[in-house]
Amino acid sequence: EGQQLIKEKPELSPVVQKKLEEIRECWLDLESTTQAKARQLFEANKADLLVQSYESLDQRLRQLEGQLVYVDQGQDLTTVNKHLKKLHVREPLWVPAGLTLCSLLLET
Repeated sequence: EGQQLIKEKPELSPVVQKKLEEIRECWLDLESTTQAKARQLFEANKADLLVQSYESLDQRLRQLEGQLVYVDQGQDLTTVNKHLKKLHVREPLWVPAGLTLCSLLLET
């Protein structure tokens, strides 16, 4: 529209050119500010996600630890073997928690 105005009214060319340049500068400033804000939001969101991940992992580990508390010492070999089987069944639950912990530690 600015170029069209210059064609229609050449006598306004210096004023229009100056205003167009001001608009371009404002646009560049706006883009730069927007990108900076986007980076800040990304970093803030990343930190929030990390906190949520730690909290979720902590909750899962507490649940798993709670299950271990209920395993009492066996008085004989049969009871110990039963408890051992229960622990082996629960063992796959620990692997994802361990992997999550490793990945969280690597991110920090």
